[in-house]
Amino acid sequence: LVYCAQAFHWLDRETRHAKAALQLRPGGSLAIIGRNYLIRDEGLVDTLARIYAELAPDATPTSKTMWYAPEGPIPGEIAKSGHFEPARILIYPERTRYATDAYRSLLASFSDHQRLPEPVRERLLDAVCEAVERSGGS
Repeated sequence: LVYCAQAFHWLDRETRHAKAALQLRPGGSLAIIGRNYLIRDEGLVDTLARIYAELAPDATPTSKTMWYAPEGPIPGEIAKSGHFEPARILIYPERTRYATDAYRSLLASFSDHQRLPEPVRERLLDAVCEAVERSGGS
């Protein structure tokens, strides 16, 4: 077994599949563990989309975590790599409510947010927190 949790997309796209395959015995498995953050409040989704479009168009409200979704790029890359059988995707839904401050901390941990210049990041996070508060505080 070779596994990678929430970081496979950081590995070099040209070599990640081949390097993983080299570590496996015949019949071995590659397990890629990822988390997708979804916001269920459509009004909040729309508000956040406007905030991000205005303040930080290169960042996203849920980061780039959709790498690991069935329609995301990783399953398709696995199939095209020639090193593995088509991906079998197992989904374990989990509902988590983030209070405003906790959601701010989560977003601040995402690499696309960390790359923003600090003044831009702070304005963005402040605007997101205001929107979350107006939407009920979580």
